[in-house]
Amino acid sequence: MSSLPASPNPQRTRVLALGTKLKSMVTVRIRTSRSNLKEPGSDPAAGLPPAEKRPSPASTPRELAGVVVPDVPAAQPAPALPARIPYGEWKGPRPRAVRVAYVLILLAGCISLVSGVQASRVPVTELPPVVAQLGELGVDTREYAAVLQFVTLAVTLVVFGLYLLFASMIREGRNWARIGASVLVASALVGTVLNDVVPQTAALLVAALGLALLYRRDCARYFRPRRSQYLGES
Repeated sequence: MSSLPASPNPQRTRVLALGTKLKSMVTVRIRTSRSNLKEPGSDPAAGLPPAEKRPSPASTPRELAGVVVPDVPAAQPAPALPARIPYGEWKGPRPRAVRVAYVLILLAGCISLVSGVQASRVPVTELPPVVAQLGELGVDTREYAAVLQFVTLAVTLVVFGLYLLFASMIREGRNWARIGASVLVASALVGTVLNDVVPQTAALLVAALGLALLYRRDCARYFRPRRSQYLGES
């Protein structure tokens, strides 16, 4: 029995031919791309401006609905502020006249406090005409005397607190305290002299003597307003 050659499969032949064709096409494409990369001027980055001349992404405008909208530039960090100068170091050493004025103002406050407390304990003997008429009508006037003594004591404590406040601020070199205390003492001194209030007049005279020392030439530097609170600023 003779053996006959097998007939070729047409489907297999087509698949092999198609694979060979695809392989050749891929090989040609790879060779073409390699040759383009080696050619001069084919570099995609060629022709671009240097890095220092290229526009930054933050300043590149965008086109939105046909309108060019520039991007918001990047925020620059704020420069760091130098260290603060402590108030005591900026003022420098305290002049002797300021220390003496501080003691005199405190002494005036103590005189005012003692005289005010004594005045609040004195019984009220003279009543205003209106209150005296109410007493004649049978109204008890002892409440009026008690309220008057309480008000006198409260005003005394407030005045003593003002003496302490201005003395402390003057000791720290506050110029507004020196000017404000001078105005208040001058106006109060006129009122006490006109009303013949001897203890309060003595206290105000002592305070005025201390305030007068603050206007000496050696104290001008200590009460000079501070222009800058940071190092390196003039």
